[in-house]
Amino acid sequence: MNFNNFSHRMANALDFTPGHFAQLIGVLFATVILFLVAYRTPLRIIVSLLILLIPFQFVETRYGSSNIALTYVFFIALYLRGSIRLIPLWGVVLLILMAYMISLSQVPPSVYREHIPYLIALVSAFLVFFIIYNFVRQERDVHFIPQLLLWLNLLVIIYSIAQILIGETKVALFGIKEFTLTHARGGNDPRLTGPFNAVGIMAEYLVITILLIAYELVHEQSGRKRLLLYGLLASDMALLIATANRGGFLSLILGMILFLILFRRELGLRRIVGSLIAGVTLLAVGATVIINYTSYGRMFERLSQTKVEAGVPDTRSVTWPMALEQIKNKPLLGHGPQLRLYKDFERKIPGHTPIFFPHNLYLYLLYTVGVVGLVAFMMLFLAVMLRTRRAARYDIGDPYLHGLLRMGALLIFIVLVDQIKLEFLRSSLIDYWHYLFMLLALFVGLADTALERTRGKGTEGDASAAPVAPPSASVR
Repeated sequence: MNFNNFSHRMANALDFTPGHFAQLIGVLFATVILFLVAYRTPLRIIVSLLILLIPFQFVETRYGSSNIALTYVFFIALYLRGSIRLIPLWGVVLLILMAYMISLSQVPPSVYREHIPYLIALVSAFLVFFIIYNFVRQERDVHFIPQLLLWLNLLVIIYSIAQILIGETKVALFGIKEFTLTHARGGNDPRLTGPFNAVGIMAEYLVITILLIAYELVHEQSGRKRLLLYGLLASDMALLIATANRGGFLSLILGMILFLILFRRELGLRRIVGSLIAGVTLLAVGATVIINYTSYGRMFERLSQTKVEAGVPDTRSVTWPMALEQIKNKPLLGHGPQLRLYKDFERKIPGHTPIFFPHNLYLYLLYTVGVVGLVAFMMLFLAVMLRTRRAARYDIGDPYLHGLLRMGALLIFIVLVDQIKLEFLRSSLIDYWHYLFMLLALFVGLADTALERTRGKGTEGDASAAPVAPPSASVR
């Protein structure tokens, strides 16, 4: 049989382009190799790869990405070797998955298969959650992932600077299509999108990272390391200006105010004043560089032009009412896992009325999975916040861990506030799903580790996570 003819027929049957089918074959082959390698690779290396690759999708189609495949491979390999021992918050996770399966009943039968890749991707986010949680519980190194996130931040900064220099042009590194840098938003409204390829998400990532770096500065004593942290902080603030995302900028201000209040005892009045001066100075320097030396300096112009119409920001005056109108039709169960289908404005789909993304997580959830799904997701975020706050009430003898638990609750709150103006659950933002679920797992794992220390018990004493049936001894 001629392989080229076979590949073209299979590509047509799966609604792939021949190029995407070739990528799929390559990914499947790489998956087998990765599984064999992952089975013998130390857990720290696997977790490091998983986290550092989150924003960088080498293969990405509307059916999935290389990082989704990587997550499944890593999870299966880790389970078979006995590294996945606990399933945290399993009740809430099950409720979320049930909400999505129930919402699938509201989907026109003709488009069932278009929702399946979304559900596969959603499961991959929970697999990231389980992997990171188990790593934190087993390794017990509270510094490892926060330090790894600083290295990730450095990679994001390098990528973003390259994107600013390249502008709207698509550049394939080393001539390889899969290594193409996503181009920044251009035209009359140039804005940095970063490796996440979304302005609002990039801004939210930067806000989270800036707050994490600020926390590291509270505890870091080495002058050289503090200088490096300030360098990352200045770069992140400059990149935030380059996104021109008003909501992200306001979230940063709110986050920094709450941060200074939360850690006022550790900082003291003198360091609080010093932190304010340093923060404003770094922001001013970053803004000066971006405004004067790039075309991405519209942040303050956009802030000055902000208007509110009937209590709704002008940029949401169309999308929010449109979503609310459709939500009324199916408020309890929603319209199905995905809000947008492939080219749904260009083709007629019986039973599906296309709408724009509402740019609001809560409206997005109400539209897709209804009240049931919204409640389930809020239970997840609330459970993580309550777990970290509960653990932070105890004297665990580790100031860094104790403060990190408080940071967890703060960061989740900031994300929930910031998601008023965007929705991270779009199918095009799967990499950010993995990032957020990694953070949630980190804080749940740290909280359970802290609670375990206070009890002086083993993991069997932790009722918050369900133990996983171990694989047979032959595969440990």
